[in-house]
Amino acid sequence: MPLAAAPSFAALGWAALRHLGSVTTSHGETRTTIQRDKDHETTLSTWPSGVRSEVHGHDASETWTYVVSGEVEEERWTKSDLGEWSYESRLLRAGERSHLPAGALHRVKAVSDASVMSVYSPAPSGANERVPWSLMPSLRAARWRAGVVDLDEE
Repeated sequence: MPLAAAPSFAALGWAALRHLGSVTTSHGETRTTIQRDKDHETTLSTWPSGVRSEVHGHDASETWTYVVSGEVEEERWTKSDLGEWSYESRLLRAGERSHLPAGALHRVKAVSDASVMSVYSPAPSGANERVPWSLMPSLRAARWRAGVVDLDEE
């Protein structure tokens, strides 16, 4: 499991860490790439309480998420072999992890200030891939089938 890459973060010396650059996303998450090669990308991000990403995917990458501190809610959509989206949501607290299969979509919200380590395999080709608006009715329908009705959506 790529989360084994997490101990390599602890082994990074100051010479490597001082060159890491952080990026603050449009929704308020601050993300730092810890390591990237053709097979994996490892990031550490901070999420202020209440910050929520848009629904997005990570290309053909599998994603492993480990909550270092705080608490986040992860909503996820996976597609069945028949092409229908299913929905689930769960709270992840410090010490808990999640696996998002390649091709799945998710949205993350910080329930409290949180630090999250993510490992992508293979390394994504670009930034988080925001879903097209045309897909949103199918994703809302999946939430509705799961019993989640949110009139304050999007």
